[in-house]
Amino acid sequence: MQHKAITLQSNHPRPHTTLQVSSSKSMSMRAMLLAAVAQGRSTIHNLLRSDDTYWCLESLRKCGIDCQLSHNTNTLHITGAQGTLLPHPHRPPQQLYFGASGCTARFLTALLAASSATEATLLTADASLSARPMAALLSALRQLSSGKLELSSMHLPLALQGKTLLGGTTTLPAGCSSQFISAVLMAAPLAAKPITLHLTTPPLRPHYIAMSRAMMQRFGVSTDYHGSQRTFHITPQSYKAVDITMETDLSSACYALAYAALHGTEVTLTDIPHSKLQADGAFVDVLKAMGCTAHFHKLKSQLTVKGPSQLRGGIKVDMSAIADQALTVGFLAPLADAPITLTGLSAIRHHECDRLAALSCHLKALGLKVSTTPSSITITPFPRPHQVKLPTTKLGSYNDHRVVMSLALLASRLPSLVLHNPQAVSKTFPRFFDTLEKLGCSFKKAPFSQADPTG
Repeated sequence: MQHKAITLQSNHPRPHTTLQVSSSKSMSMRAMLLAAVAQGRSTIHNLLRSDDTYWCLESLRKCGIDCQLSHNTNTLHITGAQGTLLPHPHRPPQQLYFGASGCTARFLTALLAASSATEATLLTADASLSARPMAALLSALRQLSSGKLELSSMHLPLALQGKTLLGGTTTLPAGCSSQFISAVLMAAPLAAKPITLHLTTPPLRPHYIAMSRAMMQRFGVSTDYHGSQRTFHITPQSYKAVDITMETDLSSACYALAYAALHGTEVTLTDIPHSKLQADGAFVDVLKAMGCTAHFHKLKSQLTVKGPSQLRGGIKVDMSAIADQALTVGFLAPLADAPITLTGLSAIRHHECDRLAALSCHLKALGLKVSTTPSSITITPFPRPHQVKLPTTKLGSYNDHRVVMSLALLASRLPSLVLHNPQAVSKTFPRFFDTLEKLGCSFKKAPFSQADPTG
């Protein structure tokens, strides 16, 4: 998507579409990084190619990791460095740039902390990621290195001189990102002695931690979790090279399913994983509550969702487990038949943007009644959802891929909306607009203005 601003329209959405969406970003990132510190040569099939995976791949190459990507098959071959990302400790990379990839920043920082170096490496990122928290993770890593980890700052950009993690016990505080927990877990097997990680409260997004542990297991490393004590225990182990295929990304799949819900059409998605590692599989339950029907064909690994003639409202949904889809539901809500309340949203205030504030701002710009708390939002829909007529309204992206994708769904029903910066989708779902076209949506270039009062 090369245009700076677009409008979307779905005059004739296709009654039924069968399609396949891209592979999982979360799994791709974890597999790449674990392969980089494994023993031997790993092969990763169906790797997602996006901005986030690009910055991760480039960072690994600068760390001396041999990475060979087949552009025709999206197959990545990685020769692991056997526990250290700096095979030449006297010549570490001078600077690594993570873009807006939080996974790369958190996971790679932890692996670098476990890689002894005689000189510091400057870790940098774009403005949005630099504003996101890192202190709790860095404090935990410093504690596990007995204070020997050298840091110039407790947030990005920072200079880091890695030391061997000695082991011991550390604690991560209430409300911290699941990426912090995963980062410590992924680096812990590289330590000289066992590591115990204690959480002061239950994790906000346990599915992502379960995904990290499952991926570590695939690479030959086990972790123990004592749920009653919220404590992980990891002994020194070696990651082993694997041949692995990435699952279809259920986060990306949600947008195709939401399109069917919004337009009353039917979508069948292929290659849907049987595992429960991706939390966004639960998004289907939200669509059912909004009047959709759904069927999973286990033998064919296909999921079919059919939208209703009118989206149902009058529901309250806890989004904490599937927070990445809060915006998706939030931009479906204006076309429901009754108000919708979304709770469990505190975590979405600290991503590429404050997503709760962005959602509220955009909906108010459309004239809708919205009420918020620090962790919830209640959205009152348009009084006549099938007869909405709005003047031309320019809405910005906040440079957030999920703002763009969710807002595009609503814009496909309201062609008066002008969507700025659509290329932000390349962070995780570069073929997003291709997918919308397959579903029957068209788009066209719109006049672009630097004036972008809502993000």
